[in-house]
Amino acid sequence: MSLSLRMTFYALLYGAYLILFTVCMYIITHRQGCVRKLQIIAIVALFAIATLGFIFSCIFTNLSIKGDLILAGISSMVVFGLYILANIIADVILIHRCFKIWGSKKKVIALPVFIAIINNGFALAQLILGVFKLEQLEDFSLQFSLGLTVLLDLSVLDPGLLWPFLITNFLTNLFIPLVIAGRIWWIGRQVSKFLPSRFNPTRHSIAVCLESGIMYPLALIPALLIIPQLSKVFLIPILIQVVGIAPTFIIVRVALGISIESVQDSIHGDTFGED
Repeated sequence: MSLSLRMTFYALLYGAYLILFTVCMYIITHRQGCVRKLQIIAIVALFAIATLGFIFSCIFTNLSIKGDLILAGISSMVVFGLYILANIIADVILIHRCFKIWGSKKKVIALPVFIAIINNGFALAQLILGVFKLEQLEDFSLQFSLGLTVLLDLSVLDPGLLWPFLITNFLTNLFIPLVIAGRIWWIGRQVSKFLPSRFNPTRHSIAVCLESGIMYPLALIPALLIIPQLSKVFLIPILIQVVGIAPTFIIVRVALGISIESVQDSIHGDTFGED
């Protein structure tokens, strides 16, 4: 895949995210009080990080074409750092959602919190290692004329470490959404028992997918499959966008009042009124 084609894909994905974020903020501003301030801050932060990630990925591509290996290496390290930050924020959003949707039971989120800390700690360790590798790259560049392939091998995204990190990240971000999805599915089945006319299997399936954040681990699958054949540097900007898109879908549904919590509250209100 050529650099220009990759940048086109980045731009299209970022454009889709921009539209979703704009819609989300429009709904929030016209439905004040529907979303908590911390959730708004988190969503805005994710979009800001995605924007910076897109900008620095463009810078990296441009510097790589020009052959400026040192600055390109710094750019790739910044992109990876932004990815880690976005991943941490997204984990907090999903764990908080898991906590709320399971009736604020701390035991439910104990394991997700633990594996999220391990996963992000592993990523931070790789980022620190990248600083030392960047210094190594600078020393080599003073003695040799290095190509882009060598740059990628010496960059922050070490192939030997990125593979286990993405596997751990996949398992972490699969486990948490599955815990959420299981609860959403159970609530939906309870709704179908009390009010069968209001239960729509198709809508329920869509709700499970959008409100559980399962989109992110699904996006990691092709990343894991492509990694042996494709440069690791070009995958991270894509993942930064997806990390932000998944929680934004959740907030949109919450703001619209069609999230599973809203439906559950509505059912409780209806049944209480009947009693």
